Amino acid sequence: MAQNVNDHSETTILVAGATGYLGGHACRALKRAGYRVKALTRDQARLEPVLPFVDEVFVGQATNNATLNGLCEGVDVVFSSIGIHGSIPRKITVWDVDYGANMNILRRAQAAGVQHFIFISVMNAEMMR
Repeated sequence: MAQNVNDHSETTILVAGATGYLGGHACRALKRAGYRVKALTRDQARLEPVLPFVDEVFVGQATNNATLNGLCEGVDVVFSSIGIHGSIPRKITVWDVDYGANMNILRRAQAAGVQHFIFISVMNAEMMR
């Protein structure tokens, strides 16, 4: 039997940044559209508001590559909105998060054969005005 063109239940999308504003909205919209949603979080308690829209939780620290083993296994698409938005601790830089964390995820995605990587960033947004 052919799969319905609107049936996305066989497609798994990893949402990195699921506890943030945009990532949370992405989880809700993707689940409502019928996708299987896997969420990356460093603190599962912060995922509570979107947990009803998540099929699988992966706990790891995007800035620490060693915590990401298996992150992209079974994933078809990565959607990442991980980035620093607002005040940050001085020991962490925009380059550590917006660049470094996303590169860790991208490398994991490439190694797992993920076909699509969507990255949303406001890095240097002030220069884009």
